[in-house]
Amino acid sequence: MTSFERWSLVVGGLAAIATFFAVAAALWGERLRQRWNKPKLVLSLLDPLGETNRTQAGVTGRYYGIRVTNEKESCPARNTRVVLLDILVRSADGEFRSQPFTKPTQVSWRWPKITPPQITVGPAEVASFLFLMEPDNFLQLQLQWYPNNLNPMLPANQETRLVFQAVSDTARSVELVIDVVWDGVWAEGSKEMGRHLIVKHVSENGAG
Repeated sequence: MTSFERWSLVVGGLAAIATFFAVAAALWGERLRQRWNKPKLVLSLLDPLGETNRTQAGVTGRYYGIRVTNEKESCPARNTRVVLLDILVRSADGEFRSQPFTKPTQVSWRWPKITPPQITVGPAEVASFLFLMEPDNFLQLQLQWYPNNLNPMLPANQETRLVFQAVSDTARSVELVIDVVWDGVWAEGSKEMGRHLIVKHVSENGAG
């Protein structure tokens, strides 16, 4: 083999190696770029005592919200919505049992009349998932739409577990689990109401 042939083989081998690394860098670089630029959605219970508000008809209600935070505000989470993944009710044996309904279903935003169903989350937003109305004294899930096979009312003295997740085009939050139990009593003050209607964050499940 001549020197020219040897050099040709070396150059050809180096070119093949360079091509391989260029393709690998392009593929992995794009994946790393997408992962780095991916929003990071986080859910949290806004206030376990809720917030009071009056309707246009003058009816007082207490509303409970979920804060939706994007920890990478430079990477907006487009078409974000909060969904109710599951409803579980504590049975007589002490275990929580999943309730059948068409799931997931979307939770309402805090101001549903002026907020589109899917929004871009850079700064934090709030979804309203539960409300208690004073005159009729009923506790109800607040959803964007109600499946026909779902009763949105939560009866008194029933311990209910709700599982939520924020979903966007490119990211999902870990699941937020909230327990709700109400003794059927309405009270004016927030602290006193907190003794009758308990809304508490239980855990976060799943990978982001």
